[in-house]
Amino acid sequence: MKKQLKVMVIGGFFIICLFFIPLNYYLIAPGEVYNLKDWVITSSTQEKNHFYAPSVAVYENKYFAMVNTTLFNKLNTNPFYLMYAGLSPSVEAKKLTDFLPRGTTSEQYEEVMKSATSISISNMKYLVAKKLNMSLDELNLSINVSNEGPSVVVAFALEALNQFAEQDLTNGFKIGAVGNMDRDGRVYGVGAIKQKILAAEKQQIDILFIPNKESTEDIKGMKTKVQVIPITTIDEALEYLGNLDEETQEKRKS
Repeated sequence: MKKQLKVMVIGGFFIICLFFIPLNYYLIAPGEVYNLKDWVITSSTQEKNHFYAPSVAVYENKYFAMVNTTLFNKLNTNPFYLMYAGLSPSVEAKKLTDFLPRGTTSEQYEEVMKSATSISISNMKYLVAKKLNMSLDELNLSINVSNEGPSVVVAFALEALNQFAEQDLTNGFKIGAVGNMDRDGRVYGVGAIKQKILAAEKQQIDILFIPNKESTEDIKGMKTKVQVIPITTIDEALEYLGNLDEETQEKRKS
């Protein structure tokens, strides 16, 4: 009986060490790829193809999330999943303190993400209305988003502009976008670019727009079937899509 008790105690100790000790790391992996037809709703009813938004899956520890404490956040991983990240080529461990200030609680993290996404969506609506020479009321643009961060906003802008455009901006290609943006249409970096490209590749995205500069450094040497196009502004993406239209027409003629 004592031997069994000893085994149970040792086993319980190892389980606690593996699963319930928070580490200063968080894990990211390729996530879902969203078809924006259900996310971006405009007054335009034209039948067209849609843009896509690749996302990243972030490991969240439900046990750490039960207590809103400054000691750890629900993004803190544990030793078991850190070992798993070391074995899986598509999962990456990153230092949590490089992403969030030490002492950030789970509730504070969620509030910051919601606020950042809300601001980015406002910027996107302003830009789209400006490009279409509409007021925000005339634009009548609504976004159905709950848990995604601001990295989906460039894709939202392209989808909204496509819904109002006379021609289909995608030209029959499956096109995605990753990146945040400001009111002037400048695109800037987001995290986990590699994982979002892997997600796009899994869903057979043809072309993926990503932010320039730091993003291209992050994926240097990465091999992918997706045609990755770095951009610094929304206008660069629109110019690329316009040239894509010309190439498509030339191919159809020949």
